[in-house]
Amino acid sequence: MQEGLDALARRTGGLFYHDRNDIPECIRQATDDQLGYYLLGYSPREGTFEKDAAKAKFHRVVVRMRLPGLTVRWKSGFNGVTDELTTALPSGAPKTRERQLLDALASPFSATGLKVRLTSLFNQTKQSGALVQSLLHFGGKELAFQHEADGTWHAAVDVVTSAYRGVKQPMQQRQRRRWSVPPPHALGWTEENPRPMSTQNYANHARYVTGYHIVLFGILVLTLIGSVVNLYHSIDDHQRLYSAALIVVLTFCTLLLSFYARVFPLKAQDRAIRAEENLRHFVMTGKLLDARLSALQIVALRFASDAEFVALAARAANENLAPKDIKQAIKTWRADEYRV
Repeated sequence: MQEGLDALARRTGGLFYHDRNDIPECIRQATDDQLGYYLLGYSPREGTFEKDAAKAKFHRVVVRMRLPGLTVRWKSGFNGVTDELTTALPSGAPKTRERQLLDALASPFSATGLKVRLTSLFNQTKQSGALVQSLLHFGGKELAFQHEADGTWHAAVDVVTSAYRGVKQPMQQRQRRRWSVPPPHALGWTEENPRPMSTQNYANHARYVTGYHIVLFGILVLTLIGSVVNLYHSIDDHQRLYSAALIVVLTFCTLLLSFYARVFPLKAQDRAIRAEENLRHFVMTGKLLDARLSALQIVALRFASDAEFVALAARAANENLAPKDIKQAIKTWRADEYRV
């Protein structure tokens, strides 16, 4: 991951700070770096820019310093296409499915027909070079399945990706996927007994892991009780007293260790949730969450839908609502299936 970010910084004339926890110092250095710079320009030779975007080449730029002791950074090069080169369709030409999806991607208005989450990670390896790994997620319940003659249900999804290698010069790729599910009666779904839909709400949002919360905790509690009983019966037996007391101490330490093994990851999850909700609030309002909100209040606010998130956050800060009250005030629940 760091190799990819370092490559992006070097190719664009930027700086890459890594393996450092002093964020303010990194920001100060980046700010100082912008205090002084030279703007260099030159006229490319004739024929550098192509009229056909498919034939455009990448032209490398090299800047050398004659004076010793100086360093310079610059953009590694440019594509041989003019700013006027566009991918506009000819007048009156019908739009393909790819073109419609690309227009939706470039539009400043949200396309809410299908809720999509995308996470893209840039990387660079010696074997494959520069690459982008993207994780695409969407809910199957939002797809339109068609009933086929063989009793199965099918849904088709078009995925169009667009990566820009230069000014207004996209590279397009289309993928068409087809999913099928068994007929409803094979799963016990009928018109009288439709498909069960699990909806998270205040009553069922708490999640428990049976092996940890019940089995492991129960074993530790029983072991602690048994070790205390054993210690009680060993008080008059000096040969067994030491080992009995040691078993009690070790059992108590194991119980304490399991407690902190639960608490410390929760704190890390809470910090991640606080960052996510601050970002969501900033995207919607241009401001971070109210500083009066505690971590537990913010954790509770993550269940609020976008429509009521901002108002409920302000109410929670002004009225100092407890996390339980915040969850009960949510009308449209935003499920979280990750925090345990």
